[in-house]
Amino acid sequence: MRFFGVISLFSVLGLALFCPSLPAVANGVLGVKSAPTLELTPTMTRITLPLTPDSPCRLVNVQERPLERQSILQFTARPFSSQVIKSSASHPTRNMNAFYFEMNPNGRLQLFVKHKVPSTVNMKCRGSDMVIEVLERYKAIEYSETIAKGLKYVRYAVAPHAGALFRTHHLEWDPSNSTAKLTPLMPDPNSLRGLKSAKSTLAQYNGLAGVNASFFNANLRIPLGIVLKDGEVLNGTLFNRVALGLDIQNRASMEQVELTGLIRVGRWSQAIEIVNMPRVSGEQVALYSRLWGKQSPPAGGGNIAVRLRNGRFDAITQVGTLAIEGANDWVIYGSASKLDTFLSADLGTSVEVLLSTLPDWSDKSMVLAGGPTLLKKGQIYIDLDAQRFGALPPNQRRPRTAIAILPNNKVHLVVVDATPQGATLQDTAEILQVFGAVDAMNLDGGTSTQMVVQGQVKFATVQGGAVVSTVLGFVPTLPWPAI
Repeated sequence: MRFFGVISLFSVLGLALFCPSLPAVANGVLGVKSAPTLELTPTMTRITLPLTPDSPCRLVNVQERPLERQSILQFTARPFSSQVIKSSASHPTRNMNAFYFEMNPNGRLQLFVKHKVPSTVNMKCRGSDMVIEVLERYKAIEYSETIAKGLKYVRYAVAPHAGALFRTHHLEWDPSNSTAKLTPLMPDPNSLRGLKSAKSTLAQYNGLAGVNASFFNANLRIPLGIVLKDGEVLNGTLFNRVALGLDIQNRASMEQVELTGLIRVGRWSQAIEIVNMPRVSGEQVALYSRLWGKQSPPAGGGNIAVRLRNGRFDAITQVGTLAIEGANDWVIYGSASKLDTFLSADLGTSVEVLLSTLPDWSDKSMVLAGGPTLLKKGQIYIDLDAQRFGALPPNQRRPRTAIAILPNNKVHLVVVDATPQGATLQDTAEILQVFGAVDAMNLDGGTSTQMVVQGQVKFATVQGGAVVSTVLGFVPTLPWPAI
């Protein structure tokens, strides 16, 4: 996009948004052939200024002259008439009050566009014409309610650009002074396995509000991607996808995360590649806890299962399963060639299991994976291939669920609903930019998308909310008052 000057834009509150300043061409005088033409449509306001053949479209002298709720372009031009030329227009379906053009015989040309909402302006050359496009960009609150101290539900109408109108639902959390805690919630508190609607899962925990969260395996009924709750790793990473992390001070981070592990017996060690998830490759060594289930995956075909109890080698099998009976039981599962040290080890041998993340997120008390990334440092960054989201339809308009980190450590859980349309991943990223998000990531969407507030389904693609494996929800940090 080529810019030719400075246009100041104002919202109803008079807050300026403006295009970057560019130096004017010295002694540049624009040759104007005739009055500009105006297109006012439901999607865009476009002003085309015809230039004379000897005056190619280029940078011109532009004077900033900001007025409330107006876009103004003012510069010097060779007049095409000895009379004052004026024209104006308006459009009933736009947030534009009026367009006004004036050219004086002394060569001063002014273009005004009055608007009700903040807008962005693009300027470019099209042949010998200067083309000025005014695009609406705004958000308007439709409904708001306070759920707890530091936590609100807000429904918005959002236009990230002209012709694109969306309805979004936000759980807006300021963790610096809140009586609500953000945490992953599972349908079964004692297992990874289970599928329930967000409304049902939140009710189990006296949850205040929440959204659907992790992608999941519908057959195994488990989340896919890392989940860490109250400092405990529930399951491991998948393709090192992006995750939200909170430390004990509720400071939010968002990065791609890899969970790595190591088993150590004396001087022998072996890497752990999978935690409480199916193996993607037969070469991987996996670690399973009681959250996976009461039994390990079946050994056989060259794979063995090794049980650790209270940090010691407790049992081994080359055929069948091992019971996982308590919180202190772990089963290591993998090929006999990689776990051969256990074939000759004595029962009771001490075994060290070490888990860590890249980057180092040892300070995080809560981690939840999603993907792909939508925003990084305020810029759109959608990395489908890097996070192995080849099957995700990025350009389909569908309901979306996302998490955004805003300045001052505020966090928004966001649902883009299907009224009047769903959103692409690009749309979702642009919507979150309107709210000033710094970092953002996508969550499971489409039929899974749902938001529940105080027991009421604010939006769900499926009536009442589809069953999902994980809810990212808010629970009260203070006890409920006695009745």
